[in-house]
Amino acid sequence: MRKGIALLHYSYPPIIGGVEFVLEGHARVLARYGHKVKVITGRGRDEEKNIKIILIPEISPAHHKVRVINEELEQGKVSDKFYKLKEFLYQKTKKALEDTRVCMIHNVMTMHFNLPLTSALDELIRDLHKRVRFYVWCHDAALANPLYGLEKPGEYPWSLLGEFNPKVEYIAISRLRKHELADLFGVSPDLFNLVPDGMDIKSFLDISDSIWRIAWDKGIFKDNLVMLFPSRILKGKITSWL
Repeated sequence: MRKGIALLHYSYPPIIGGVEFVLEGHARVLARYGHKVKVITGRGRDEEKNIKIILIPEISPAHHKVRVINEELEQGKVSDKFYKLKEFLYQKTKKALEDTRVCMIHNVMTMHFNLPLTSALDELIRDLHKRVRFYVWCHDAALANPLYGLEKPGEYPWSLLGEFNPKVEYIAISRLRKHELADLFGVSPDLFNLVPDGMDIKSFLDISDSIWRIAWDKGIFKDNLVMLFPSRILKGKITSWL
């Protein structure tokens, strides 16, 4: 086995969502290359033997404790419930990261769906960054989207969503998101790595190993247009348009 790598997000397939499917793809590719992979999440499962799912139900925004706190936050109230859940999530996540060298956090540091978790991770990063390399994967940013209309964006804990942390590596999924985040944090766009969401083409198209090898040998993935003509090309067939 290589490095111990943890992926963290609110939920994981079979829960349906764009980030969830990206997370699953990352987990399976990393496991395929021999890494020891764990997924820290609130909901989800995986039957792959090289992927360990660590369920902490309170990570999910759907958990009843999180829903109660979110209702309070919508009214601008940060109660003892917030701090108790933050401490609980800090301890649980710290334990889950005991044998981890790399942790990829998807969306939690820039979205408001579970701010006790965001706050706990902010503290964990400060405490563990010398041992664990943290990557903050930014698919969305609540403070860059006026549709969210957060209650008190300049006050804690909402303010965490707009604070740049030099102890992590930031990854944006698009040039647009990269520049939005740079403006939000007041830093150079050069501080953000650009990694567009990918797709496991072989699994998505259910391509056999033999066809996969042919595709790579023929350089098909380097072409702009690939046409599949599942027939013999004979003189009697009208194929001149090809």
